[in-house]
Parts: sequence; C-alpha cells; structure tokens
Amino acid sequence: MALISDELFESTKKSCSGEYANPTNSHCAKYLDVVDEVTKDINGENILEPYCRTDSPRPGEIHSSTIGKGLYYEEVPLLISGLPSDCRASAYVLPGMWANNDTVQDALGIRKGTVDVWKRCRHDLPYTHDIQSTVPYHFNVTNKGFAALIYSGDHDMLGAGHTAPEYKPKECLAMITRWLSGAPL
Repeated sequence: MALISDELFESTKKSCSGEYANPTNSHCAKYLDVVDEVTKDINGENILEPYCRTDSPRPGEIHSSTIGKGLYYEEVPLLISGLPSDCRASAYVLPGMWANNDTVQDALGIRKGTVDVWKRCRHDLPYTHDIQSTVPYHFNVTNKGFAALIYSGDHDMLGAGHTAPEYKPKECLAMITRWLSGAPL
C-alpha cells in the first residue's frame, strides 16, 4: 500500500528474514523501528481512515488515550461532547462510558466491587499466544471434506480479523452469500 518506501521494505525484508515479531539482529531491529516511526500516525485497523485520538483538551472529560492502543476509559461522565464525529473509533468510547456509569450499574443491579472497570476489549487476559500458524488447522478441516473460505485484506495492519465485517458489512454479506450458495466470489 506504499506506506513505506520500497528501499525500506527491501532492507527490512532482507535483514529480518521473515522474523518481524522478534528481531534476530540489530539491523532488523533498526529497520523495524524506522517502519514503526513512519507508520505511527496511520490508523492500523483501517489505513484508509483517519488516525483518531479520543483525548480531550478539556480535563475531566475523557481519561484515556488512543482508541485501539489498549488504553481504556475510567470515570467518564455519561454525557460528553467533543468526540470527533468523523472518527469511527468515537463510537467505541460510548459503551465504556455507559457501562462504567454508576447510575447505569445501579439500574442493572451490578454489585459494587464486582467489576472494576468494564472494557470493550480485554488485552490483559492470561493466555499464551502459542499458535504460529493456522494452516494446519485449515488443512484439518479441508482434509475432512469441509469447505473453508479464507480472506485477507490489505487495509488492516493488525490482521484483527473483525475489521472487514465491521467496516464493510454489505460487501462481506455479499461475499459470504455468494460463497454459501456456490456462486463465484
């Protein structure tokens, strides 16, 4: 997608030998730092949309940092202004504001102390990322005669998996409908 120069791409590819998660040498680490620097202001979930921050310039409105970076909201008032309407991530703030509001929790019958803070995404769950490749799992399914549809996009730098149906629901529905009916994709 031309987010980095061809020279940086080739240098990084050559020095890292396919090991981008855990650099095996200082050259690889240096190039990956440069890649991170030149892409830091790009929306990793959809490179075609703006990179949005939810920080408010007015203290006390939003106690968080960047949506999608694993940081969350605490003590946010239920009624708020200043969320950028052109940013899809603004809608992600609202469930946290609602679910963490004392009045809402009382109305839902949630006992004090049951949940510290409700989070939209839990990045602190205690599990091990030990699956290096899903290919053997796909072979297991297809070798038993089941059909599998694997799609991949080029606008999601995180490989998040939920982005296409969230951002392009009509297109994804059309794709899965054609696939399930046996029509060409």
